[in-house]
Amino acid sequence: MTQNSSAQNGSGATESQIDLVAFAAYLREHRFDVTPEQVMSARKLILCLASTGELDTAGHSLSTWIKPVFCSSSEDEQEFLRLWDEFHSKPGRGGDD
Repeated sequence: MTQNSSAQNGSGATESQIDLVAFAAYLREHRFDVTPEQVMSARKLILCLASTGELDTAGHSLSTWIKPVFCSSSEDEQEFLRLWDEFHSKPGRGGDD
């Protein structure tokens, strides 16, 4: 993701530092059936929320906003959040390097 924004993703990275395609690939590696349409939907949602300032004012992390795009059950949501934290904690992936 290369859009300029000050929206926070919940791990200290701004929306502009998030590589949504790499994260989608990471989800695929961990049993999620991620489609290109889901990636585009998540990207559109991020851009829309960032442009209206809702990411900053609502107090939600980016993962909270996009997890419904990729998850269909509460178990999926728990695993998604675990993978989000794991992915973003690695150097060079939008976490604290």
